[in-house]
Amino acid sequence: MADWVLKRTAARVVVLDQHGHVLLLEARDPADASKGQWWEIPGGGFAQGE
Repeated sequence: MADWVLKRTAARVVVLDQHGHVLLLEARDPADASKGQWWEIPGGGFAQGE
């Protein structure tokens, strides 16, 4: 287990269309190709006042 904890303010959102389809983004870690690709909902970290 890590000796440190990364804390940041973040938000995510679920986007649905009129048919109930969910918007997903294909993501990958450019620093570690061994992780492969995954699907996630839009969002991420943001700065104070943003």
